Amino acid sequence: MKELGKTLVELNAKNLGAPYARDQELVKRLAAEQQATRYQCRIDERVAQTGAFDDIVTLPEAANPRLDFDHRFRPTALPNTPALTPVVEQLSERSAEQDAARIREESIALRQGRPVLAIKDGDTVLEFSQSASTAWREKLVAASSQLRRTIPSVGRVELTNYVAAPSIGTAWMIAPEVAVTNRHVAEYFVQRSAGGLRFLLGDDRRIPIAVDVDFAEEFGSDVEREFSVEEVIYLAPMNLPDIALLRIKGRSGLTLPPPLPLSKTSSVGKTVAVIGYPHRDPFLPEQKLMDEIFFKGYERKQIAPGFVMNELTADIEHDCSTLTGNSGSPVIDLESGEVVGHHRAGIFLSRNFAVTPAGITQALDFARRPPIIEAKARPPIQKPDVATVGGAAMANNEVQITIPLTITVSLGDPSGTFNSATMAAKAGPADMRATPPRTSLTWEQIEDALPAIRAALGSRRDVIAVKPGYRVTGGVMTKEPVVVVSVRQRYEPNQLTAMGLLPLPGSIDGYPIDVAVATLSESLGIDVEAASEAPWHSAYKKRKLKPVTDTMSITLCASPDTGWPELKSFLKKVNSTLTVAMYDFGAPHVVEAVRASVKAPDATMTLVLQEGESLKKKGPKKDDLKDAEVVDLLAGDLKDRFAFSLASVYRPVGYKSNAFGLFESSYHIKVAVRDNDGFWLSSGNWQSSNQAPIGEGEDLGTPTGMWNAFNREWHAIVDHPGLARTFREHIEQDLADAKQTARPEAPIIERYVWVPIDYLEPDVAQIEAPYVLRKSVTINGKIKVHPLLTPDNYSDVVLDLLERAKRRILFQNQTFKPSGDGSDRPGFRELIEVMLRKHNDPAIEDLRIIWRNGFDTDRQVATNIQRRGFDLERVRVNRHCHTKGIIIDDDVVVIGSHNWSSQGVTTNRDASLIIYDTRAVRYFEDLFQADWVRSKPPEFYENAAPVALVEPGDESVRPRMIKVPLAEWLAEQES
Repeated sequence: MKELGKTLVELNAKNLGAPYARDQELVKRLAAEQQATRYQCRIDERVAQTGAFDDIVTLPEAANPRLDFDHRFRPTALPNTPALTPVVEQLSERSAEQDAARIREESIALRQGRPVLAIKDGDTVLEFSQSASTAWREKLVAASSQLRRTIPSVGRVELTNYVAAPSIGTAWMIAPEVAVTNRHVAEYFVQRSAGGLRFLLGDDRRIPIAVDVDFAEEFGSDVEREFSVEEVIYLAPMNLPDIALLRIKGRSGLTLPPPLPLSKTSSVGKTVAVIGYPHRDPFLPEQKLMDEIFFKGYERKQIAPGFVMNELTADIEHDCSTLTGNSGSPVIDLESGEVVGHHRAGIFLSRNFAVTPAGITQALDFARRPPIIEAKARPPIQKPDVATVGGAAMANNEVQITIPLTITVSLGDPSGTFNSATMAAKAGPADMRATPPRTSLTWEQIEDALPAIRAALGSRRDVIAVKPGYRVTGGVMTKEPVVVVSVRQRYEPNQLTAMGLLPLPGSIDGYPIDVAVATLSESLGIDVEAASEAPWHSAYKKRKLKPVTDTMSITLCASPDTGWPELKSFLKKVNSTLTVAMYDFGAPHVVEAVRASVKAPDATMTLVLQEGESLKKKGPKKDDLKDAEVVDLLAGDLKDRFAFSLASVYRPVGYKSNAFGLFESSYHIKVAVRDNDGFWLSSGNWQSSNQAPIGEGEDLGTPTGMWNAFNREWHAIVDHPGLARTFREHIEQDLADAKQTARPEAPIIERYVWVPIDYLEPDVAQIEAPYVLRKSVTINGKIKVHPLLTPDNYSDVVLDLLERAKRRILFQNQTFKPSGDGSDRPGFRELIEVMLRKHNDPAIEDLRIIWRNGFDTDRQVATNIQRRGFDLERVRVNRHCHTKGIIIDDDVVVIGSHNWSSQGVTTNRDASLIIYDTRAVRYFEDLFQADWVRSKPPEFYENAAPVALVEPGDESVRPRMIKVPLAEWLAEQES
């Protein structure tokens, strides 16, 4: 972490010095003022504490910023002097505690560098709360004529019939009767529909939200200059700059403010100011600092001066002080009064972002542009009609477009009606000959046509991928092979026209086209299947694990039913040692139970843990702890009686690779060994979503509600010293191996993705289906149990089990990911092939599969399953399936943590058990049948919003979208 700290210190020092500013004289004056103010503050503080002037030390401005990339920048100026370098080097060596103390101490003075000032009566109030900034005062006075022309054209966006957010952002006049704000602001009150953009219904569901822009709302005044928003004339697609255009309705007795001019020159280094209506940000880490900078004057018109730092393709970067509520603010050149940017987002202690004037002009052009391509479809007729156009046969549902080359496409339904859900198209370089729609095509024929179709669509900016697949109609996958075109997002035809695009055709050269929203992996250009199937070799030494037939006791239970009560009871029985191998560990109630279990003075604990945690800001895991917090608590309790290491993983999802890692992508095991006499083994992590806190004082609702809120897990608690010793020895060896193959610490800058809330909400069918909690069952006697581990023996042993299946296979697993073409990695390929043989074997009376849906990859997974030869009518899905179990005939059940993916059954670390006992089969068969009833056939959300990377600095809140760490989103599909 030392290198990361040094890098950020240097970056912060550079920003504070504002080397990008054109007016370096202003920068030097600001720096001198800050230094004098800081010196005086320290004198005042020392005098207040000691009554003396002794031992007062002054340092140049430099601080190690918090490692928080999710909040806004609060910059200040720094003298650009040679003396800075050794100070920066000294600071990079300081302890984390010293750095944290300095940032808290010195951040308060940042207001002298980038103040925020009130606006009253259309003018800037030059009042500074600490010492007057003569430099900024003179600069703003000199710009007063430009500011007086600009300030009246900036207004606050206000909502009526929406109590949660009466004001939400800033807008400014860009054209006569047209104001501009951000797309993420407008999405609070408007949405796309088949008829265009429409206002959302408000708290009173009978009427829509009303929107006004108030160009007053200044300090010390109750004057209002409100104008109604008549319509939203442009809402930028997600792949274009963050802009929305509002048509403002005139009002009797009031004149609309004039439009602000856009700059036509480079803005880098210019002295600028942001004018807007900052809101209090409850998530900002420095709340006191925020209140001092913004003098608690939130949601009133304010001005914040600063400099333009950089100019990117679509954005400028600036260092003015902003908060939420400034979204949509103009960034004004203080010299010319022109707009150099349209503020949209920022990163705490780094920089802010604003759309360039070119991006604003582009949005205006889109809003003004009439349809640029006219497409005329033939009218519907009673019988199929084929006419000749230019010597080519044209069916009645086709259209010829010349722009300037000729492409013949089918517009879908032969009735002549145009499907409003179809996507956009633009002519490509290929000349696709007109032919009647093709029928009864094979997968291979679709694949053969792909190169020409990719060429035809190659120039389209909205097309991400062109691939073979199956048609989805009404959310249901058919067996018709088609060309699937993956796009960034679905748009209505009028939106596409405004973007200069045609709707995607129903067919090209007779090959049927089906449109899908691109997955995150497709958008990022990642071939997930190819990566997972690629060979990988490890230095891990496999060990033999033999079946054990002996007298033992096994408690069988499930979550959310009785999983946690049984685990809690297991932990209470720890006498001296607890040995744990875990993928995720953060549930507060589990953490406290573990701490209590090793409270004895001589108790010891061993923990091997996967790097990274899967946490969410809502749902059961909203209060779960991070890995570091859990480890700190245990280390504080046990001190040298606690042995810990992160697992030896080659490329953990979302984290830096370890070239010496022994397990490929995941330490996915869930095992705890109590002393040397028993162990707990499960499909479920030690997180709140896996271990429903039954009996912990929280009202978890009805059994049906619990089933919809928590994951389905299968658990086993086995009392048998020999098996317990086997797992303990493996975990202790994992600990030793992890310490020998540890990688050095590396900085990780977290990336986030927007995830539609639809993926996280339970299906209606699941909500309504009743559920009755199942009790745990304990079986005793002479029982045969076979321990399974990867990379050791899982694939070979389970393959043999499946080969011997005679009557039925009930398969329930979070992950079932065969490749479509049979290119699975050895070890996984054989498992899929034996399942397929049993699927087609008439002697197998019952083969059913339940897997977990709720991801943007669902359609591709189902496509691969069907193409491989499985009947989707034997498949059901639900969003809380997290178990990994197989029931074979009437006497064998497999439970554990093994996902059925190439890595899950071959090269990750996982643990399962085979229990040869009819009592165990009956217990888990009952759970499978209950889940089958509550699950549904695979369905796909054709109009779902895409899962997309969060742009750097984007702090917006999007309707029905949740911001999730990228690593967590990818890991959630494998956890």
